[in-house]
Amino acid sequence: MLSFNTKNRTMVLEYALIVENMTSLFLAQLLGIEDYKNSRVLGNKSGCLSFNTKVDLLIELGALSKQDRKKFQAFMEIRNQFMHNMSASTFSECFSYLNGTDKFVLNTYGSSSLEDLELQLESATKKLCEDVAKLTAKIIDKVKEQNTKRVHSITMEESHNAFIKTFEQYKTSIEEFIENAEKNSKSYSQKSLFKLLSDSPKLFFLLYKKNFLK
Repeated sequence: MLSFNTKNRTMVLEYALIVENMTSLFLAQLLGIEDYKNSRVLGNKSGCLSFNTKVDLLIELGALSKQDRKKFQAFMEIRNQFMHNMSASTFSECFSYLNGTDKFVLNTYGSSSLEDLELQLESATKKLCEDVAKLTAKIIDKVKEQNTKRVHSITMEESHNAFIKTFEQYKTSIEEFIENAEKNSKSYSQKSLFKLLSDSPKLFFLLYKKNFLK
């Protein structure tokens, strides 16, 4: 008869839920989705992105190191075994279905103070889960920072272009006014010129606002 060890499964799946929730929330903010829980893309309904796909998106966006990618991959493999394989009741049984993952996890998080292999795998897996949760938070912060810098850079460039365009338009307006004043001196009094100069800051701002928001 199969043994269904809920303690081992629960520990891994709790971390998986934390990581998936953080990932969904971040992706929702990135994509401008307000209600991610009921989203047809990021929610939990049939047809939504899988946990693995969400993590893959997070990895791609965060540009993880090769070592950290291995941690996420190991975490997802362990999660999938405990989630879908009833025969994977203990950590030893779980890792028996994963080729080489036990060596990576033990080499990265193992403790020489534990003699029993099952306890070693349990301790190392818990450390892996904690590390992946921390890495997820760091990736989110990193990508937010990158996006903020990119938006700031784009905004500065757009502002600069709008300023140059506005200056050219403003310069043309002044030149046209002077040209018309010279041709029609009777129609253009000093009062008209003074009004133009007084209205110049407002005119410049309106032109700039129009160009920048276009």
